[in-house]
Amino acid sequence: ERYFLGLAAHGASAMVAALRESCDIDAHVARLRSIHGDVVGGEVTEEAQASRTALTHSLVQVTMRPVGAAIVDKPPASKRVPHTMTVGELKRLCQTLFKQVPLDRIRLQLADPSLPFGVPLDDEAREL
Repeated sequence: ERYFLGLAAHGASAMVAALRESCDIDAHVARLRSIHGDVVGGEVTEEAQASRTALTHSLVQVTMRPVGAAIVDKPPASKRVPHTMTVGELKRLCQTLFKQVPLDRIRLQLADPSLPFGVPLDDEAREL
C-alpha cells in the first residue's frame, strides 16, 4: 500500500495509469493516505536508494599516516574513498590533508599488517 502511494504520487507509473482506466485511483489514494499518511517513495526514490547503497559498498577505508619530517606530528587521517580512485588522486588528497608537503614530494606506500614491509604505490594511474 505504501509503495502504491509512492507510485501514485509521481503519476508517471505505467501501472497507475493502467489502473486509472478501470478504477477510481484518487479515492483509493485518499483512503490509503488516511491510513498511512503521506508516504515518500516510488521508483525514483528506490533508484536513488539503490545508487546510494551501491556507492556505499564501493567505498574503502584508507588511513593515511604521515611519516615525513615536516608532518610527522600530525595525526593519521582516515577517509572512505571509492575503490576506483587512482593513486594520483590519493596523492592529491594527501596533499590537501597534509599541506606542508608539495605534491611532487609525496610518496605513498601500502602498509598492510600481513606484509613484512611496505609496498610502494608508484603507478599514479593504478586504481586502489
